[in-house]
Amino acid sequence: MRRVLPVFTFAHFTLHVCMGILIPLLPLLRDHFQLDYFRAGLLFSAYSLVYGFAHVPIAAASDRWEMGKRTLISLGLLGVALTTFGIGLSIDYHQVLFLLAVMGFFGAAYHPLAASLLSQIAGRERTGRSLGIHIIGGSSSFLLTPIMAGSIASLAGWRPAFLILAAPAILASFLFWRLVRAPEEQVTRRAALADPGQHVQLREIVQMVGIIVAIAVITQAITSGVNSFLPLYLVDKHGVSPVYAGMIVGVVLGSGIVAGPLGGTLSDRFGRKPLIVLSVALTGPLLYLVTLSPYGPVLIVVMVLYGITSMVRMPVLESMIADIVPWEQRATFLSFYYFLVQETGGVVTPAVGYLIDQLSLDSVFAWLALVAIGSSGLAFLIRRKV
Repeated sequence: MRRVLPVFTFAHFTLHVCMGILIPLLPLLRDHFQLDYFRAGLLFSAYSLVYGFAHVPIAAASDRWEMGKRTLISLGLLGVALTTFGIGLSIDYHQVLFLLAVMGFFGAAYHPLAASLLSQIAGRERTGRSLGIHIIGGSSSFLLTPIMAGSIASLAGWRPAFLILAAPAILASFLFWRLVRAPEEQVTRRAALADPGQHVQLREIVQMVGIIVAIAVITQAITSGVNSFLPLYLVDKHGVSPVYAGMIVGVVLGSGIVAGPLGGTLSDRFGRKPLIVLSVALTGPLLYLVTLSPYGPVLIVVMVLYGITSMVRMPVLESMIADIVPWEQRATFLSFYYFLVQETGGVVTPAVGYLIDQLSLDSVFAWLALVAIGSSGLAFLIRRKV
């Protein structure tokens, strides 16, 4: 476990480096390709929609294909790296749009497969903590990618940022293939002996955790729409420079470095559902405070708290699903969750962009905050029923 967990964490880091370049550099791409908010939002949706749809078939294949998880994760990381490199060479908007869609397909080979495989290796008593540490990889990339991409872009332009930052994922693909192979073989054999032939139906999962997952997905869809436009919000409302705005948002999303391990560890000790309900209940009010706060230290603090409440539930939701789904179906059921999160986020983001074009950035953010407060209130009211 000590040898394998750092490989998972590094792979998670490189995946989100490639996936995370777009948002902090979105103001630069908008200016270069002369995009409105709707077309800028489509860049995120091209990745997100394909990413969401591809999760289920890829995860189902991995559950049925011997040694599939290690192979597909390694190939997925390589594909994400190559498409990131390709974006840096693109000459028009439609090429970027297409390559982001292809990146979404390859990226879908990671999260449900990695969460399933890591939960097998860790065992139930350490699932939350292990998945929480795994979140550090993705969250640290959210923190560092805007700094790295912004620094490269400020010196050489946005294209070299994509070209250079594609390289770590290639290394991660090789390391994952080489170092995770033995643990996966051992875990697969052990799990097959310990839990033969056990299966659950989708309706059983829905009955057990459907309400709480639905509320979390609604909240996540709102935050996805907000997070995609946060750099533009800081640029257009508060007059922050594009590069600095991307770095600020990186700090917000990078809060998972703390929130992930904290949420996973607390859920191992106190339970999954109470922590998820608390996270959802706090998200709406904090988002509303983001829209009210003037630019300065107060806004940064509120945004970081908003990021923590958003990120803390990620390993907890994964752990909750891993707790109730047998190992041979786990990747498939986790893929349904990721499908819902990505597809709702992929639909919401261009819709938010369209509304911003018709109304204003400030007013749309305020309305989204109010919707999030409604979701928070619902989570609090039904907390005893989930």
